[in-house]
Amino acid sequence: MTPLSTRQLGEVLGVSQRRVFSLLSAYEAVFGNLPRDKDGVRLFPQEALERLRRARDMVLHRRVSSYRAAFLQLVKAEEDSPLGSEDALRLLQALLDRVGEFPALLALVRHMRKDLDEVRREVAEIRLILHASGFENMARQDAEANALLGTPSLLKGRAQEASPPSASAPSSEEKDGEEKPKKIPWYRYPRG
Repeated sequence: MTPLSTRQLGEVLGVSQRRVFSLLSAYEAVFGNLPRDKDGVRLFPQEALERLRRARDMVLHRRVSSYRAAFLQLVKAEEDSPLGSEDALRLLQALLDRVGEFPALLALVRHMRKDLDEVRREVAEIRLILHASGFENMARQDAEANALLGTPSLLKGRAQEASPPSASAPSSEEKDGEEKPKKIPWYRYPRG
């Protein structure tokens, strides 16, 4: 706890004496009287100084209209917050103690990613073999297997290269048996 006179508190907070009295009055109305030393000088715990700074900033930035409203908002925020400052510091220290484990965890993730890529390649090769052996066509008749099967990724690029755009499925016009005139773009219409 730090003993501070009102003048010293004003210097610490960067406010006038008048504002110090307003701040202290509102603070003690919300949080109760601050302890005093044997000479009657107020003693300020670190938590009280932090609350005073935050209330000053809230009023300065016009987030609240008065110091009392600022302190009431701080009380509500402290009640809503599941952690006090000491708990937060303990959790932070526990996290810092475990930072040394991060390189090992990162190496493990890299190794697992490498294994996953290898498994994906093997599955793609197996699907290619099944596709080539005709098993895939038989399996398509089974609804459950059909949901899992598709064109193997190794064949997808080749299938697109091999089939020209005109070899696509017949259009609805061709299905009807009627041949409709093709649309000519506007820039090819003859003028005149």
